[in-house]
Amino acid sequence: MMRLGTVSKLIVSSSILFACKASPPATENVAAPVQPEAPASGPATSTNPSGPWAAGPVKLGAPFELKDEQPLANVLAKPDDYSGKVVLVSGKVERVCQKKGCWMELRADGAPTGVRVTFKDYAFFVPFDSVGATAKIEGNIEVKVLDKATADHLAGEGAKLNLMPDGTAKEVAIVARAVELVKS
Repeated sequence: MMRLGTVSKLIVSSSILFACKASPPATENVAAPVQPEAPASGPATSTNPSGPWAAGPVKLGAPFELKDEQPLANVLAKPDDYSGKVVLVSGKVERVCQKKGCWMELRADGAPTGVRVTFKDYAFFVPFDSVGATAKIEGNIEVKVLDKATADHLAGEGAKLNLMPDGTAKEVAIVARAVELVKS
């Protein structure tokens, strides 16, 4: 016969298991998702900061560990040299997922293409109005081929991809563990 303590532990464990499937995992030292509400008069500007921008730079994820920044243009020019490595880069935010803020496209000054940035463990998101902000990102570089379904999904969220004739796309991406956004 099971003891009451064992039954209680089983119920609590089951509740946690089912609750975890309904939401993304939490991570220590990670800021909560920030999704500003759009004011009735339109999006916030740098002359009248509101929401997450009111307190200055928006910092998300873990604290930065790296000090030496790699030029984003170098990473984009030779992505295979950086694949699997953690780097510190910066650039302008060109696009943001308008459904959740779960990805953004970062572009170096004058670069013809950008890099899609997602967030480690799906633990934080960027504000919808981050386009135009300068972003400092620390994360892991990934070079991969997206299947057609994934490419179609991302294109539906506003991502710009270099599609191949079969509908797949080769992508250079960063899985960010630390993000700092500054509106200029």
